[in-house]
Amino acid sequence: MNKYHRYIDIPFELKEPPINRYADDEEFRVKGRCGLDQCKDRCEFANINACYDQDFFKWLKLSLKENEDKVQQFLAEYGLFSDNILYFITKPDDKMIVHIDNNKEEYYLAEERKIEDYLDDHAKINFTWGPKESTMRWWSSDKKDISIESDIDEDGNDWKLVIGDEKKSKLLYEKSIYKPSLVNAGVLHSVYNPSKVERRITQSFNIVDKKKIKLVSFQNAVEIFDKYITEQEEIT
Repeated sequence: MNKYHRYIDIPFELKEPPINRYADDEEFRVKGRCGLDQCKDRCEFANINACYDQDFFKWLKLSLKENEDKVQQFLAEYGLFSDNILYFITKPDDKMIVHIDNNKEEYYLAEERKIEDYLDDHAKINFTWGPKESTMRWWSSDKKDISIESDIDEDGNDWKLVIGDEKKSKLLYEKSIYKPSLVNAGVLHSVYNPSKVERRITQSFNIVDKKKIKLVSFQNAVEIFDKYITEQEEIT
């Protein structure tokens, strides 16, 4: 079985983002917000939390609060919760930089970390709206080609950005993400949107064990949500 993705049939209805996926959003982007050289001319992460005007982000987050509430209630049934909910927009004919989601909040894991500490196979639940042909890709890379960068926000919090070089990475797995999915965000991954006209919008939830205050691994998540998984895939 692959260790990167499963479709998940969540037991509740989702609210779609009130966004015209065929319109341009460039006026809401803040180029270079994260401080990375790669993002001076364009946002490589497409992270609405960090790369867009804050009023736009707050509006979208409020619009989809219904989904957030339902997910928290769902996770609570299994002794879990989500404490870092992210939103992404991938423009038409665009892709996201190779990266690892850093969902380790300071209050429960504050020590200095090495690159291998981020390669932890932690799971997330992703809701994506957009072209069916858009995909999520998982990669492997030599540790020397992975870097940890700092993104210091307006409150002085130092968020770590763990990024890879696609040209120096090997593609491991690729899957169309067009419906609710359980994904491995603790492996180098990226997003590709080949559509020429439609944007891709994602609402993303990390999964934390309430008792252990620890991120849930992909394999554990597959076992926990086994009855909701709709596709058991063999790696190709």
